[in-house]
Amino acid sequence: MQPPTPPPHTSTAPSVTIHALLTDIRVLLLLFVFLRVGLMMAYPPVGTFGGGGLTAGSDRAYHFTLAALSDGGDLPFRDWWSEFPPVWAWLSVLIYQALPNVNFPVWTAVISALMLAFDCANLLLVRSIGARLYGRPTGVAVAWVYAMLALPLIQLFWNFETLVAFWLLLGVRLLLTNRDRAAGVAAAIGALVKFTPALLIASALRFRPPWRAVQMIVLTAALFAGAYGVLLIDNPNPQVTLTSLTAQFRKASYGSVWALIDGNLSAGDFAFPGDDPVLLHYDLAAADQLYGRPPVIPGAVRIALGLGVGLFCFLRTRRRDNRGLVAFTLLTLLVFFLQAQGWSPHWLVQVLPLTLLCFPNRAGVLTCLALTALSLLEAPVLYSRIATPSALVIDFGLLSIYAFSIITRTAILIGLCVALYRVLRMVR
Repeated sequence: MQPPTPPPHTSTAPSVTIHALLTDIRVLLLLFVFLRVGLMMAYPPVGTFGGGGLTAGSDRAYHFTLAALSDGGDLPFRDWWSEFPPVWAWLSVLIYQALPNVNFPVWTAVISALMLAFDCANLLLVRSIGARLYGRPTGVAVAWVYAMLALPLIQLFWNFETLVAFWLLLGVRLLLTNRDRAAGVAAAIGALVKFTPALLIASALRFRPPWRAVQMIVLTAALFAGAYGVLLIDNPNPQVTLTSLTAQFRKASYGSVWALIDGNLSAGDFAFPGDDPVLLHYDLAAADQLYGRPPVIPGAVRIALGLGVGLFCFLRTRRRDNRGLVAFTLLTLLVFFLQAQGWSPHWLVQVLPLTLLCFPNRAGVLTCLALTALSLLEAPVLYSRIATPSALVIDFGLLSIYAFSIITRTAILIGLCVALYRVLRMVR
C-alpha cells in the first residue's frame, strides 16, 4: 500500500519572519540610524560655513558662528545675548571648545550625532506612548510612520528642535505613568531649551488632582528659575542674561497670518538687511529693536485670544483618560503656536509625533504629510529664493505662493484643533 501523498507545502515561515522583522525595535532603530548616517556621509557639510551638503541653508552655520565667539573668551548670557534659553547656547559652545582643531564640518557632525541620539529616543517614546494608548501593534505602526517622516529627519541636520521634542515627549510619557514630579523635571529642562515644553503644566492642571499639579508647577518653576539664578550669580553683565530671557518675545511678526496682516514677509531674523546678525548679539539694544513693521493687532489681543480659547477648551474637556491627556497637550501646543506672532517650520518637529499619537490613522498621516509639504515649501523652497532673508518685502512673484502656504497651514492647524476638541469632548 502506497503512503498518502503529503499535502502541498503551506509553511507560513516567510510571513512570520516579516512580522517578526517589523515588530523588532532593533531592526527599526538600525534602519532609522543607518538612513541618517548614510545621508550625512553622502552629503556632508562642506566649506567653513557649510555651503553645501545636508546643512546647506540651515541655521547650523549661524549657530556655529555664535559658538565661535567663545574663541575670544566671550560666553553666552555673560558677554552676548541669546534668543534661546541657555541649554542650546551653552551646549553648542561646550562642544565647540571640546573639539580639537574645530571647524564647521566636524562641529556639525558631532551636533548631528547628538541630535540623532535624541531622535532615536523620540522614536522609542513614540512607540511606547502609542502602545500605552492603543496597544502594542498600533505603537509599532506609529513608530514606523514617524521613522519615515521627512521633516524630523531634515531638521535633525538643520536645527536643535529634536532636543525640544524629546523633553516634550518624555514629559508626556512620564505624565501617562503618573510620575508627575519627574514630568516636572522634564518640563523644566525642556523649557531651558525652548519654552514650549513648559506647556505640560496645563496638562497637569487638567488631568491631575490640584495638589499634584501644584507640586509639578512649583518644581518646574523652581528648576527653571534656579538655572537662570546660576547664570546671574557673579555675572558681571546680568542684563545680558535678562535680555536673553525676553528677546524672543520682542520680535516682529514673521511667517504667520499675523505677519501677513502686518506686512512682514521675512524669516524672522534679528537683523536688518546689511546687518551682521552675529555681532548684533553684543548689542543689548539690538534685542529690543523691532525688525519689521509694528503689529496691526496688538500683542495683548493675540495673547488674550489664545488664553480665551485655551480656557474654553480647559473648562469643557470631558475626557479624562490617557488619550485625552495627549490630545490636550497637543491642543495646548497648537493654540500657543497659533497665537504667537511668528511661525518657524521646524516647530512641526514637536507637532508631528503628537499628531500621529492622537490620530493613528490615515487622516493623521495625511495631516502630517500636508504640514510637511507646506513647511518645505516655505523653507527651503521659498526662503532660498529671497536674496536677503531679513528683507521686509518678498519678491512679488512669490507673494501669492507664500501667502497660500501660510493660510493653508494655519487652516490645517485650526482644523486639527477642532478635531482634538471633539476628541476631548468624548466621555471615557
